[in-house]
Amino acid sequence: MGMESNININKIEQKRPSALELLSLDSKQKLELKNRVLESNGIVRIFIHPMSILTNEKEIENQKRVSQIFKRTIFSEQSSPIIIFENGIFVNRWKEVLQEANMPKDIYLVPTIFNYPHPVVPGKPEITEKDEKGQLKNESFPYVEEGFKLFVESLNEVGVKKVLIGGTKLEITEGEISRCVGNFIRLFKNYSNIETKLSLGTAPLNRNDVRESHPELI
Repeated sequence: MGMESNININKIEQKRPSALELLSLDSKQKLELKNRVLESNGIVRIFIHPMSILTNEKEIENQKRVSQIFKRTIFSEQSSPIIIFENGIFVNRWKEVLQEANMPKDIYLVPTIFNYPHPVVPGKPEITEKDEKGQLKNESFPYVEEGFKLFVESLNEVGVKKVLIGGTKLEITEGEISRCVGNFIRLFKNYSNIETKLSLGTAPLNRNDVRESHPELI
């Protein structure tokens, strides 16, 4: 009777994997992530807006491929820690979905400003204004810079040495990378020396284009 009670109590006390906001982790959660990063040889996987709004048949095909890789990754016991950048208004829904999915390990979320790959700064009012072209206003740059610096600081704090970037929006035009994945990489590399590579969970991903314009990402 006593042994059975102890077993039941232990089961109740077992921590169920959660979807946690990376920039708001407490000291215990940071230590847990640090240990996981160490186990994965310093590697983390980052998905930038993996479930984007689709506009044409080609994007739907790309989305299916990225979705398959994304789902396979979050359910993998062997996967490096996973960080998802997602529009702040969808973060609570992501938490619900991931919690219900019963993934094997914690997943980390970074709320972003609208559909831009820019981290929301915890404890500060989120930027909500755009210019007449629908772009963030120039005066928002200090906020964007602070968000990226906090993100890079959080990676350094847990010992990240390499990031694998995925997502559904990458474009290369005349050697310049853009859209969600490309813009994230450009800004991230401004504030970090962490090794940065594109993962197979990126779309569209023409490796010849990338190899020609940004071979360091392959």
